[in-house]
Amino acid sequence: QMGVAFCNAMESKNIITTIKHFISNVSEGGRDSYPAYDSQWLLRSVYFVPFEACVKSANVRSVMMAYNTLNGIPCSADSWLMEDILRKEWGFKGMIVSDYGSIDKMITFRHTAENHAQAAAAAIVSGLDVELPSNVVFGDGLPAAYRQGLVKEKDIDRAVAKLLYCKFSCGLFDDKFDVGMAGSVCDNEEHRALALEAARKSIVLLKN
Repeated sequence: QMGVAFCNAMESKNIITTIKHFISNVSEGGRDSYPAYDSQWLLRSVYFVPFEACVKSANVRSVMMAYNTLNGIPCSADSWLMEDILRKEWGFKGMIVSDYGSIDKMITFRHTAENHAQAAAAAIVSGLDVELPSNVVFGDGLPAAYRQGLVKEKDIDRAVAKLLYCKFSCGLFDDKFDVGMAGSVCDNEEHRALALEAARKSIVLLKN
């Protein structure tokens, strides 16, 4: 309920909240990003519950997939999670993004892909839309995957459409682009002094 209330408060025309990490990011033994082996009963009765509520009740527009594998499949390449559960069963219309570096980890850590083309194809064909924090894999891997026939044009169109949906829903194309707050913060003496004052006043002592 707290998560839904927070998402409802944050999800406005100009702000997109991202719920994460989908799913079972901390598994047995409290180990972050380690492989998870969870039954559908456990997923549906425990782990899916808050995510489903945020999707259906708070209408969030972004979901971040978890680092880990779920029952042997990297979450960022799991079509059951992204297409069957999120989009078809829950009606999620927003964009699905990767956890930071999780697509590259399919090669370096999970060993479920041999190169960028295979990793990019596994992710986007399964339903992922955006690689975060940058196009480390998608940058060269996605064009290579397309040339090799691992990815179809419709897969790329879907990902672009989901991203554009979120941008249009934020009103980015309604008027001439406005940098907003980004344009009001400059690297000058006045703003540096204000930042220093804020830093000094925000210090909290462990013992007074």
